[in-house]
Formats: sequence, structure tokens, C-alpha cells
Amino acid sequence: KEPMARSYPGDEVAGAIGRCFGQSVRYEAVAAEDWPAYMTEKWGLPPALAASTVGTMRAIEAGQFDLVTDDYRAITGRSPQTLDEYLLQVRAARG
Repeated sequence: KEPMARSYPGDEVAGAIGRCFGQSVRYEAVAAEDWPAYMTEKWGLPPALAASTVGTMRAIEAGQFDLVTDDYRAITGRSPQTLDEYLLQVRAARG
């Protein structure tokens, strides 16, 4: 069992979801500046709340959250699941 040793870009996650569930899944990146309008139009968030997410989205684009730590193992005493193992568990739970 190989623990997650890296983070995954959106297109790889979409591909893994598609393989696991047998459906085509398309990843579409949304630029940080476009994110507030997307959240308001698609999810109905108030514009002021949606606008407050731009800083977080810029940090994501800059890779500031793209990190791998040993925190999960340190906290739980268990190795993290691989992405595919996690998705198979989700699929099984859905029946």
C-alpha cells in the first residue's frame, strides 16, 4: 500500500473519479478572478461572500496549499489512503 506522497492536480482527480465510477468527468479550472462570479452564478452565493474567496483562490493558484505532510499518520497512527483507495471506499459506501 503506497501512501499518498503528493498532491493531485484537478485533471488527475477528475480522471480517477471517472475511472472509479465509470463516467466521464471533466475538470475545468476557474481563474481566481472569475471565482466570485462562478460561485454567485452557479451556487447562488451572495456576491460579497463570493468576493471574499479571491485571496484563497490566488493562494491555491500559487501552490501555497500544494503540500504533503506526515500529519495524518502522526495524528491517527495510520497511513493515508491512496486516491484510488479513497474513491473505491466512496463508491462502496454509495452502494
